[in-house]
Parts: sequence; C-alpha cells; structure tokens
Amino acid sequence: MSDTLNSCVATGRIKCDGCRLCMNDCPLDLKIPELIKLYNKYLVHKTKANLKHEYECLTVDTAKTSDCAGCRVCEGFCRENVKIYEVVRTIAALFD
Repeated sequence: MSDTLNSCVATGRIKCDGCRLCMNDCPLDLKIPELIKLYNKYLVHKTKANLKHEYECLTVDTAKTSDCAGCRVCEGFCRENVKIYEVVRTIAALFD
C-alpha cells in the first residue's frame, strides 16, 4: 500500500476526487467537494484552528451545512460512493 493510501486509511479521510457531480442538483448549492476537503484537513490536524474561518468563507454565499435537509440527491452522483449526508451532518456539528 502506498504511503498516501496508508495515510488516508489511518486518518479516516473521505475519498473525494473533486469532480463536483454531487453539486448538480443540490437544492442548497453546497460546495460539497470543498467541504469534504475542509473536513479531511480537520481529520489530519485534529484541530479546528483556522478551519472555522475557511468554513465561513465557503458558506458565506450559500447555505450552511446545518441547513441540509438530507434529500441525499448528491449521493446518487458520487463516483466514490461517499455517504455525503453523513459527512455534511458531521461538518455541521463541527463548524455550525
């Protein structure tokens, strides 16, 4: 296993290739790939320092993750089969 893959497994990072397909029909226009990237930073560094500001910048012109109603439309588009709704709820608990 590569060092990069070992690191992903060890930290529990979410595999997202940033394709943005998940955003196609999101009624809230959440920036899902960027939010997942932010969450992965949290998992690696185990701190919210500086990340709260980054979250605020990501959500300044869109809904907050806590506004997600859980329609799960995004999950139907995800090539990585990420349980996006669960990730979004976790991000909401951390940053909203």
